[in-house]
Amino acid sequence: ILQHIGRIFGLYILVQENEMFYIVDQHAAQEKILYEKFRKIADGKKSEIQDLLIPINIDLSPKEFDILSGLKDNLEKLGFYIEEFGKNSFVLKSVPVIIGDKSATNIIIEVIGNKKIGNISGTSEKILNDIIKSACSTAIKSGDKVSEPEAIKLLEELFECDNPYTCPHGRPTIVKITKNELDKKFQRL
Repeated sequence: ILQHIGRIFGLYILVQENEMFYIVDQHAAQEKILYEKFRKIADGKKSEIQDLLIPINIDLSPKEFDILSGLKDNLEKLGFYIEEFGKNSFVLKSVPVIIGDKSATNIIIEVIGNKKIGNISGTSEKILNDIIKSACSTAIKSGDKVSEPEAIKLLEELFECDNPYTCPHGRPTIVKITKNELDKKFQRL
């Protein structure tokens, strides 16, 4: 049973499970969770799509419009359904349930920006993977408040990942310390 101890520095979640103590980077952990969920959608696993009650209009520059037009198929593979809506404009109609509608526009703007500066390029599969990494940027940030139930859920979802120990960028998500290791550090053995 996971026992939430607290948070430090507005970024790290402290959790105990039996004789194990975990320090979890909340941002890296949620990035990993989102990455694996999006990866499963991209790999053809069934995705839950949320139709928006009120579609979101996205006004773009002509260059951004062209970029989004080129990325439209890859975004739809992930559950973002967009349609052209007038000159240099799209309307977002559906989003993957895993992110909800509040960060969907941010993800699309982030993806367009990353394509603009060359961070999204290559084969269709590489583009899809780059889009997934961009989508993960909506993860909890340093300083964001995380309640005890949210922290426990985050850790439970992290441990369900295929590789819970690193984020999509290769950084650690968890530092684990056994009670025995702590006892040694305090010369209690």
